[in-house]
Amino acid sequence: GDHLDLHSFPTRRSSDLGQYCVRAQSSSGWVWFADGQPVEMEIGADRPGVDFQLQPRQPSATASVLSGQTNRVLSLPGGSGYFELPKKIFDELDEATVEGWIRWEELKSWARFFDFGGAARGTISVRAGNPSETLEAWFEETGGAGRIGSGPQVTGMLISEQWIHLALAMGGRETRLYANGVLVGVFNVSQAFSRFQAGGHYYFGKSSYTSDPPFHGDMDELRVWVTARTGGEIRDNMFRRLTGNEDGLAALWNFDDPAQPGRDASPNGFHGQLVNDADQLVATLPPAEELVIPASLRGNMTDADGRALAALDVIVQPADGSH
Repeated sequence: GDHLDLHSFPTRRSSDLGQYCVRAQSSSGWVWFADGQPVEMEIGADRPGVDFQLQPRQPSATASVLSGQTNRVLSLPGGSGYFELPKKIFDELDEATVEGWIRWEELKSWARFFDFGGAARGTISVRAGNPSETLEAWFEETGGAGRIGSGPQVTGMLISEQWIHLALAMGGRETRLYANGVLVGVFNVSQAFSRFQAGGHYYFGKSSYTSDPPFHGDMDELRVWVTARTGGEIRDNMFRRLTGNEDGLAALWNFDDPAQPGRDASPNGFHGQLVNDADQLVATLPPAEELVIPASLRGNMTDADGRALAALDVIVQPADGSH
């Protein structure tokens, strides 16, 4: 993705908080302003008094789009239903991306998109947090201090009765959380996929903990890839109806086969099972223009000599000063 550095240059007056300069590391997608007028930014150069704006980036749609087509989805009515995959099928993967279209009919804290692993060992989950509009990618493991969990949290991201595309890309060095094709969270932990879930269960719509509420809503186009996909790769395939034979695709569940609704469309045959009151439902996924596209700002704060600065607040607000 594009990169932004903010630099602090101390002033001579002790009462001044300092002058901040902007350094552009990429020209893609950024618009720069000085005194309210667009300006050119030389890549790698520091410039004071410059405001910045990231142009909205819509996910790309293709001729083989999912939107506008009627198809079957996984329907979980919020009772005891969930979708379960065979155990140990991904134990050999060090990296992976799990993605899919999700629609919470009713938002409840801790209701899962997916939950891989086991309560007695490590788990990986993407879920509604607390408050329930918070999107969380959560990693838990059992250690000497008991159950320890951490991961990125994005407040206000989830909306009930609205489709959202979610992807969790777990690489060798870090894990990236995407919402509607936009990077919204990063978790700096190595080998997350193999470390937290090996040997456990693979649930969609169910938690490892019986005290957590069930998922109530719909899911479609659930995919697992053998690598940590980039943002561009995720956006390029969000609206494509895949065949199951794509390079790097470990499994695909599109729920379009009435005779075998949990069929894996890939050659690997990782067929899942619709459990209890889980069912199929005819539904249409949204087109790109109906999605809520989040804005995301990620960067580094350094002083004039390039040393990292800590415990700083960065405020992003409209140019008119409103919140």
